[in-house]
Amino acid sequence: MATSHSPIIVKETKLIREIQSGNEDAIGTLFKKYIPVVNRIWNQYFINGMDKEDWHQESMIVLVKIVKNYDCDRGVSFGSFYRQALKNRFFDLIRRKNAKKRLPDKIVSSFDAYENYYSETVVDMKSFCPERRMLVNEQVESFLDRLSMFETLVLLQMLRETGLKDLIEKEKYSKAKIINAVERCRRKFNAYQNEMNG
Repeated sequence: MATSHSPIIVKETKLIREIQSGNEDAIGTLFKKYIPVVNRIWNQYFINGMDKEDWHQESMIVLVKIVKNYDCDRGVSFGSFYRQALKNRFFDLIRRKNAKKRLPDKIVSSFDAYENYYSETVVDMKSFCPERRMLVNEQVESFLDRLSMFETLVLLQMLRETGLKDLIEKEKYSKAKIINAVERCRRKFNAYQNEMNG
């Protein structure tokens, strides 16, 4: 079937095929192209407690997942495919957030009844002063800049509840490739820590 495609589509298809063939660097290039779409969805919807950096990480994971399954020959626009996958992920995150909020009324009212007690005795361990949070964010960004796209994906997945199991089972990455990426992350983190301390 001979069809003529615009140079932009041809370039994007080539990039997607490179990623599917294992070129990790091409993931960053493709992600940068779709940052406006990622940001547009971020601006359209809202999840309390999620910041833009978290959304970018989620978007990167979605990109890596769908590129693996995307069929360049089906004639479906990758942009549309990615946009829909991002919306689906955003709504999944909203559903999860709302599910965590559902507590029995009796427990909620007991907090209200003893508000003074809880405000004076319970420490919010997740609470950061803004300056400390900004410093930590800068340090995390600085460290993540040292990692390849795949190493970043592995690191982010390690921090999730499911750990690396999803990458092995659902995404079909080899255990050896993941273990090597974890080891590289560890070495780079140790080097980063030594630089920060020394």
